[in-house]
Amino acid sequence: MGKLKGESMMTTQAYRFNIKYFTADEAKTWCKEHNIKYILFEAATGGKEMKNDIYKSLNYEIKDLDGPQGIVTFYANSFDKKDSDGDIIIKGSFKKTLKENFKRIRHLLNHYDSIGVPISIKEDNFGLLVQSQLIMGKQIARETFEEYKVYAELENTMEHSIRLDIVKFDEDRESETRIIREAKLWDVSTIDKWGANQWTPQLALKQFDSVEDAIKTLELLLKGRFSEDRLENIEQALNTLKSLINEPHSTQDDEPIDINVMLDKYELFKTK
Repeated sequence: MGKLKGESMMTTQAYRFNIKYFTADEAKTWCKEHNIKYILFEAATGGKEMKNDIYKSLNYEIKDLDGPQGIVTFYANSFDKKDSDGDIIIKGSFKKTLKENFKRIRHLLNHYDSIGVPISIKEDNFGLLVQSQLIMGKQIARETFEEYKVYAELENTMEHSIRLDIVKFDEDRESETRIIREAKLWDVSTIDKWGANQWTPQLALKQFDSVEDAIKTLELLLKGRFSEDRLENIEQALNTLKSLINEPHSTQDDEPIDINVMLDKYELFKTK
């Protein structure tokens, strides 16, 4: 509503139609039936707001490790699967960005610290396959590689994530699904903090089902090339767990020990 130039009365100057209830053609028909003449008609681009800096994560097995070279191969994203945001990324979405911007794409830790340089990024039938050379001259990259090695030895999965801008998409309003057909890729990231506690380690204290499982993982970590502070924290956590084995805690009246909560205080993977 507003006053047109030279008039004293308020006049409706724009109409907005909810995309949930009107298509573009239906909105135009409504205007015609109600004798509404318009200068410009702008159709909505989609029911969901177009946002930049979208993050998508994938928890999946490590595809390959080259120990001497510090080269890792992993899937950073998968195709044709609906995620928690209601989005489906289809194969081909990254074709243009990989062709035009590959050299600008970074391999980061937690979308922040630079730890590697992508050697290749390609789309296959499963998802976005990345091969990256970790920068082994950096302590943070060496320690990340040690975590990769423990994961691979335990045949565990790792979490990776991508940061992207959505360029083109279609929307299925009935299923509340956005189908992403083109996206600009900014970085691929190795994730070692996620969930409610941002310092939950990638080696997933929350995945430990038993004291024995946690001990096995920490013993492998203790062999890694970590900083002295982190190795000390790992050793302290390991000794705490072993004490639980040597001195059984539980009785019928005792509450069960939550291994994960107990180990949180050691902040084993907190990035300095």
